[in-house]
Amino acid sequence: MESLAGRYLIFELGGQDWAVDIRAVRELVAPLPVTCVPQSPEHVLGAFNLRGRVLPLLDPRQPLGLPPGRPEQGVFVVLSREREEGETLFAVLVDQVHEVLSLPPEQCSPPPELPGGPSELLEGVGREEERLLFIVDLGRLLAA
Repeated sequence: MESLAGRYLIFELGGQDWAVDIRAVRELVAPLPVTCVPQSPEHVLGAFNLRGRVLPLLDPRQPLGLPPGRPEQGVFVVLSREREEGETLFAVLVDQVHEVLSLPPEQCSPPPELPGGPSELLEGVGREEERLLFIVDLGRLLAA
């Protein structure tokens, strides 16, 4: 079986390409009805029912400094994060999903230090030909 290390799901947010480690991706879901969660942080759009399991829907745009998204106009990317208590599932709203891409280590570098920028939410930057792909750090995004 081919290793998934170094493979990323490429998605679009606000007209820009972003990436997340494919090992965290569980599935892609067409928009479903979302229920608001009272007193939740601004980047929590609400919760939705996925085959009997209630998952939170996060909007990564706000922590990344982009205009807010609309749950009915995108794709829900269901992600997993390993924690001491076990696996946590959640979804992020993206504009569209493009591809799964392999990026060897020599095509990745640490995120740039930008004053007031989202670099603390990034794991790194991938380079694929002339395209830059910002690789999102899920743990930091969830803590935002």
